[in-house]
Amino acid sequence: MATIDHSPEAAQAALHGLYGWAGHRDAPWSGELIEVSIKSPRGKWHAQHWPLATLLDPETLKGLAYWSSEGREVYMGCVGLRSRPPQQWRRGGAALRGHAGALWLDVDCQAPGREGTEFFTAVDEAVEIVDLALGPVLREAALVIGSGWGVQYWIPLYEPVPAIEASRVVRALVGWVGEVSARQIDRVWDVTRVMRMPGTLNWRAGPGDDDARPTGVVRWPEDHRRGLGRLGLANVIDALGSQVSDVLEVPRLDPELDAGALIEALLERYAPTGADGDGADESGSWAPVGLVLGDLDRLAHQELDWADVLVPAGWRCVSGQDLDGREHEQVWERPGKDEERLGERSAVVYADKPELLVVYSDSPQCGFATGLRGSGRRGSAAGVGVISKWRAWVDLKWAGDEDRARRCVRAHDGGEDDVAERLAVAWEQEMGDVERWGRERELEALESPFMTSVEGHPDP
Repeated sequence: MATIDHSPEAAQAALHGLYGWAGHRDAPWSGELIEVSIKSPRGKWHAQHWPLATLLDPETLKGLAYWSSEGREVYMGCVGLRSRPPQQWRRGGAALRGHAGALWLDVDCQAPGREGTEFFTAVDEAVEIVDLALGPVLREAALVIGSGWGVQYWIPLYEPVPAIEASRVVRALVGWVGEVSARQIDRVWDVTRVMRMPGTLNWRAGPGDDDARPTGVVRWPEDHRRGLGRLGLANVIDALGSQVSDVLEVPRLDPELDAGALIEALLERYAPTGADGDGADESGSWAPVGLVLGDLDRLAHQELDWADVLVPAGWRCVSGQDLDGREHEQVWERPGKDEERLGERSAVVYADKPELLVVYSDSPQCGFATGLRGSGRRGSAAGVGVISKWRAWVDLKWAGDEDRARRCVRAHDGGEDDVAERLAVAWEQEMGDVERWGRERELEALESPFMTSVEGHPDP
């Protein structure tokens, strides 16, 4: 069985290895902040954003270990933030993300509420198979952290890279390891991703002291892959290429020349352009992998709890507030439930799909107009359908009129509606610079003699 070093000293050393780059002076990434998110037993998130010195302070690590011992889950961001988000305790959106000093994989094993055969049975099995998939070079470079009910692979880089570049390679790694292992590897390439912090506890199994599982270091990188021996991003791509080139029939003639072709081939293999909204934009530049800027469905999942959406509409949570810890599901009761039928589940949020509400009641009093999709089948229980936080808010607040809901968010015109205001702030963080850039380009076009026309004919 894998041995986990849960000590504060190991946690400090691991964090320094992953984020030490943020303390370099006079570098483009100097001073970037590390996001630490704490989730309470009731499911509330509080995010803080610290410079490297604060994160590595022994008193900070001691405080995080204490909060974890009290039943809280502690997570850390995969990439740095250029500045703090405008609202206190809120997580930073993709627009604030700066650089990544490592690549990452999050590998789940079977756990309470996650018993399917698509998951590894235990950490030892996961490490053995992922090592084989990565090959000797990446295996030797990996820092492996046990997350309680799974394992995290980190590949520290010689030099930080923009978060979006790291995201592209992570997506290729996820696809490759998933194919080779025939197991589910978390879709972890979003630059806002958070991972469990070493030196804390995982409370997924329940609230008892015996239920807590420690997180910590399972394996350090080999000595020759530490410090100056770390891999650069091009080295990672080349090592991955040596593992997959035979399968993809991508010639490995010159690693520097065909690195881009390799990544494009991997991304086309595992996430074809247009299959899920990802890919190159019209200008030919790469859009953030796994991320559509301004996607309100994603922003609602990041910024809101289900209680924020459902409670104002009269729904009541009858059990299960903490999906990662004390309960394995949230059970919700629709408005207007008859007294004699109280306690029946109208809808459920399951721990393995916290972004979706599975609706079992077909009563009009549920309030869902147009946002339901699918059958909502869960095991032997057939539901009416599933709905996301964004579409649930659109239905409950705007009677299904998504255009009006979008205009409200984009115009910051939510009045005293807390949900609308929080979505507006998150949307502005991601899209404000994009829209300003677009307006500037429009003005340039109007002012350019080569872009104006008279009666439909361009000026000479």
